[in-house]
Amino acid sequence: MFTRLSLPPRYIPGKFENNKDSIINLVKKLNDTLQKEKIKISILPSQTIRIDGKMIEQLTQSKLIGYGTDPTYIFIEIMYDHIPQYTQQLCYDLQLIGFKPVLVHPEKNNVIQEEPNTLYSLVKNGALVQISAKSICGKKGRKIQKCAQQLLKHNLVHFVGSDTAETKRYFLQPAWKILKRNLPIEQFYLLQENMNLLEEAKTVQGEEPQRIKKKKILGII
Repeated sequence: MFTRLSLPPRYIPGKFENNKDSIINLVKKLNDTLQKEKIKISILPSQTIRIDGKMIEQLTQSKLIGYGTDPTYIFIEIMYDHIPQYTQQLCYDLQLIGFKPVLVHPEKNNVIQEEPNTLYSLVKNGALVQISAKSICGKKGRKIQKCAQQLLKHNLVHFVGSDTAETKRYFLQPAWKILKRNLPIEQFYLLQENMNLLEEAKTVQGEEPQRIKKKKILGII
């Protein structure tokens, strides 16, 4: 049972820029209420940040919220229709200054669906990946579900997120049942352990990522 939760609101530069101090203050009020009600759960302030070329500048100016301290995880959302050319360099530069990038729900990205080895290159160079429980359960469509399955099969996934703001659409539990049924048991337990390590803001583990080979059609790639 989880006792610490991260419920990161989305931060979209120029469109939806939630204030760091407001998030911290609201989370504090919520934790105070949970404590008074003797509910043994604490909420940690964080954000899911839409990828942007000014991200490092904003982080060094303490305008954005990471998760944890050693390392500090940064939840990064990429667009659905493309991947910025600077993405790999950004992930590398973030790690140089003590941040660990976590790419959130990349299975929804059109480029990764067509060329999943784009994600392999990012993971190979230190990025982590969180996929959606909804994607695992097929709630986002068959194409996205198939992409999520590919990423799991090739050790390109480190976490599973609920991806919801509505309790009636909470698919985390059924997603874990699907994973237990379909993954090697060692990988299933590693994913669960990573969730515990992330909850405690500790360094996560991961198997060696694998390239995804394209299927041959009539002997021709």
